[in-house]
Amino acid sequence: MEKALPVTYPLIDAYNNTANVLSIIQGDDRVTEWLHSHFIQLYHDKSLKDGFTLSFYAPYLIKTCPWLDTQIIHKRIMEKGWSDITSFLIDCIDSGCYVILLVDQFYIPNSVYYQKSHRPHELFVYGYHLENKEFYISDNFASGKYKRLACSFEDMQTAYTNLSAELELNYNNYDGMMLVLSKKELAEPIPFHPQLVVSQLEDYLHAKDSSDADQTLYAHNKPDWNYGLQCYSNLIRYVGHVCDGQEYLDIRPFHVIYLHKKQMCSRIQFMQTKVDLLSGEDLKSRFSELERTSLINRNLAMKYNFSKNPDLKKGMVDQLEAMVSMEKLIIPQLIEQIKLGFKLKEGGEGYAVR
Repeated sequence: MEKALPVTYPLIDAYNNTANVLSIIQGDDRVTEWLHSHFIQLYHDKSLKDGFTLSFYAPYLIKTCPWLDTQIIHKRIMEKGWSDITSFLIDCIDSGCYVILLVDQFYIPNSVYYQKSHRPHELFVYGYHLENKEFYISDNFASGKYKRLACSFEDMQTAYTNLSAELELNYNNYDGMMLVLSKKELAEPIPFHPQLVVSQLEDYLHAKDSSDADQTLYAHNKPDWNYGLQCYSNLIRYVGHVCDGQEYLDIRPFHVIYLHKKQMCSRIQFMQTKVDLLSGEDLKSRFSELERTSLINRNLAMKYNFSKNPDLKKGMVDQLEAMVSMEKLIIPQLIEQIKLGFKLKEGGEGYAVR
């Protein structure tokens, strides 16, 4: 017997916390307008304790996403009703529920730390195959690419059971919690929100802390974060600080920038189906140019990690500086076009709307 819940490849795949959610909801055409209203602002952690973790601003997406029903279950509850994690996961899948649980990557084949180091990590489970005795899982595995793979029942049981309490407690406050997710059917569609798009673009342009205007319980107030275009300045410094020939560049921020430009192109094209953007084609052309440049830059970063050629770093910095200059020029134009096209009033609602 085999059962796999519906998943699609996510538009944003740099980190599993966003990719897991999008892989569940993205296959529904009704989600399109909500998607185009979000995922505009960027942020990164200035501490660099986990590398240069540039990401889209989507605080607690797994809890705030209107298309998901999220239940938080402690392992103590699970262990009272099920003999092992295998039977629990199978019952969840049979009930139409996806599961995110914390495991020790040391025991998960294809993970970054497999048989190397004991590290806690979330694993997304969306299906199983009884005859093969394996679960279907998704994650950013050792290659860094978000993939769908299989994990044996035995490896899953070992990775779950052998996760130390100390590692579990200190990892994002999981402390024995598991997330059980199901797709939610909304009574009313969620329309495209142009004012929210404008608010995010303005925050991005002016490197503003987006949590300042967030009126939800899930607002992030992180003094160690930088936002928007400021992230590029810090990324340029980060590239400069990587010692020639001695350190690897973190590829993830370059991939996120590429995804950001790709989504902006898609968003402009989508808005053109709603209203007449007077300079829409010109703006789309310029963002397409940024998309191509960001893809080249990502590939240069990958090439640097193989060759350690310092000239490649200079080329990457030059490209990043050119992209910032271009965005400072065209984002105000895009904001003005959205306001005119959608006839927005000053002082409209911003991040408080979900």
